Formats: sequence, structure tokens, C-alpha cells
Amino acid sequence: MKQARTWVATFDGAACRVFTYNGVPRRLEEVESERRTGPHKPEFEDRPGRVYSSMGDERSGVSHHTDPERRMEDAFVKALAEHLETKAGEKAFDALIVAAAPRALGAFRAVASKALLGKLVRDVHGDYVNGDPGRLLAALER
Repeated sequence: MKQARTWVATFDGAACRVFTYNGVPRRLEEVESERRTGPHKPEFEDRPGRVYSSMGDERSGVSHHTDPERRMEDAFVKALAEHLETKAGEKAFDALIVAAAPRALGAFRAVASKALLGKLVRDVHGDYVNGDPGRLLAALER
């Protein structure tokens, strides 16, 4: 019987690494071609605007109505989910494990299709994208 191909995708709002997870012996092998990176900080074209106070000549800075960094991270996670859906359609993997911080996991679950979520067998909370794969493997074995 053929062993199921399991991918482990670990990501944050700006980077992603994908590993194959082999059961016996337990090990992770990085799929180098699936490594993704995005911008780490939003770029602003100019300083936030300033407005006059309703009384007097004083001025105050106006903050952005949305969090640009959060929108940028959500866009990266959405693009990652779409890419994983494409790879699932190409039968690159049979099962998926995702490892990310809670905010990134929430963004992933919000944008992933039902078909992709159907392949999801486990999620691991934590930031493993920039660390040693040994830490991720230890977390998977817990």
C-alpha cells in the first residue's frame, strides 16, 4: 500500500517553508521549490495627514483607519492558501499539516477553501518558519 504524502507548511505573515513529513523514520525534508517570501514591512508613500483641531490653531496627526501590516500579512497568507490549493489539485500531497502563530492560522482558516481544509489533518501553534526544522519535528511528535 502506498504511503500518504504529507506536507507540513510553516508560515507567518511574510514567509513560508514547506516540508515533506515521512513517518518511518520520522523526518522532515524541505521542498526548496515551495519556499515563499513576501514583504516584511508595509511601505508608506508619505507621512500620515494632519488636521486642524476644531478649536484653535492646533494640528494633530491622523492615524491610518486600517492596519497596513495586518492587511499585507493577510494578503500573503491568502496567496499561500491559493498556492496550496493549486498544489493539492495537482496531487502534490495527500495530507496537510500547518504550523504557524495563532494570528496566521486564523487568517489561513478564513481564506482556505473547503477542499484544502479537507486535506488539513493537524495544525501546530508556534513560529517555526525561521527556526531549525528539528524544533518543528519535535513539535509534530508531541
